[in-house]
Amino acid sequence: MNETESSAFEVEAVAEGESRRLSVTRAGGGETRHYRLAGGEQQHYTHFYRQLARDFGMRIPHERHKPAPSGGGEPPWRPLLSENLSPRILAGYGDPAVLKTGEPAAAGLCGAGGDAARPPRPDPR
Repeated sequence: MNETESSAFEVEAVAEGESRRLSVTRAGGGETRHYRLAGGEQQHYTHFYRQLARDFGMRIPHERHKPAPSGGGEPPWRPLLSENLSPRILAGYGDPAVLKTGEPAAAGLCGAGGDAARPPRPDPR
């Protein structure tokens, strides 16, 4: 059996309120396994994929592996923002970070985009 054949499955999914019931069968009439997901959050699906790995010999999700040691030790972290820059800021900064490259004087500021997409809030004053 080649890799494509061994990893083909038939899945039947049924929503039951917040939970889901899944029946998974290896294509070609293999054994069927039944699963119930408690909800639709990422951790519920990660648990489901872990069960699939156990039952069908698949790899476990990457989230369940600890990162490989880098061998270089911890980078020299330095806080960029440790207090609000203005009393008008009500919602945080989206985890900003500065990424430096190997180029002299080359760096970029980045952050999560969630806060930037929110509409402005009224001035609390």
